[in-house]
Amino acid sequence: MINLLFPTTTEALPFVDMLDGAEPFEDTGMPGWRGRLSGREVSVFVCGIGQVNAARTMTAIMERGGAGLTLLGGCAGAYAGSGLIVGDVALATEEVYAGLGVDGPGGFLTLEDAGLPLVEVDGMRYFDMMPLPAAAGLDMPALSEAVPRVMRGRFLTVTTVTGTTGGGDALFARYGALCENMEGAAAAQVALAYGAPFIEVRGISNMAADRDRESWDIQLASANSARVIANIIGGFKG
Repeated sequence: MINLLFPTTTEALPFVDMLDGAEPFEDTGMPGWRGRLSGREVSVFVCGIGQVNAARTMTAIMERGGAGLTLLGGCAGAYAGSGLIVGDVALATEEVYAGLGVDGPGGFLTLEDAGLPLVEVDGMRYFDMMPLPAAAGLDMPALSEAVPRVMRGRFLTVTTVTGTTGGGDALFARYGALCENMEGAAAAQVALAYGAPFIEVRGISNMAADRDRESWDIQLASANSARVIANIIGGFKG
């Protein structure tokens, strides 16, 4: 079984439309669907927006024996310095909790600077950055056949959506991330704790800059995210 999470129904539906025999269900208190894609059984969960909702749904999946491949899809806002534009797709190699650390007279300290790990797995301590090693083995040229461009790199998980150009530039300067979202680091942390393979794919719906909803394209971003996820599932060995 392959499990997918999307923050909202709008983000999930382009992928659900690709499933054979999709049937709705409600398991975690949010809508979901089960069906088949490329001969594999797939469950789709709408987890809700934010870190707690993502962690709650991921934990429920893991506790019910879902330690196979899990993916998180949907939309993200790209930082101008990343080179991404609306309609592109980003693939996470690591997720970072934005602003998680200590602010003092000497400046900002990350959790690693402060010696405060979030989780320890097999003797390894993890701080504000959660690795997503499953992304390393993906065939990037094959994934790029479905959409204009796929870029792989660091993602940033925020609690406040960036709505100013200065704010976006500052976050890019500090973290060097491709894009921001509100769920990824929490989902990645749960997957890491359970030793489960986890992949995050985000379509770029907007730029992390001065807020202008007219320039957003959530439908395009969701559709492109779904296309790349379908390619990943079609080529998954396991």
